[in-house]
Amino acid sequence: MTIPWQSARGQYAHAVHRMAAVASSYDRCVNSAQLIFSYSFCRIHASESMKLSVRVVPNAKAFRIGQSENGWKVYVKEKAEDNKANLALLKGLRKLLKREVRLVSGAKARNKVLEVEGTEEEVLGALREESAGKGA
Repeated sequence: MTIPWQSARGQYAHAVHRMAAVASSYDRCVNSAQLIFSYSFCRIHASESMKLSVRVVPNAKAFRIGQSENGWKVYVKEKAEDNKANLALLKGLRKLLKREVRLVSGAKARNKVLEVEGTEEEVLGALREESAGKGA
């Protein structure tokens, strides 16, 4: 025979266990999303890094960088679905700058903030050189 308060306590414990399971699965989803967006699968551990604001233009003919009155524009070949454009952005900038690049914010937006390893002079110099060289 069960006492009423024991039954209620068991239901409460079950509800708490379910809530913990949901929170745990949410944490795994968030962590896996962060892993995808860091592309290099490691955090930047440089003594100096800078934040860079870019506007991404997906579905372009080729990967290129241009400078507009509002800042930097990065054209990527991939479509903006299933994070393909984000991965192409990070991969292209990493290859171009030969530095670690990490997405800080803007995973679902065209305007993004990136963290790039290196000093501001080095990074902006490389971006200016690339945008001038390609005629963007």
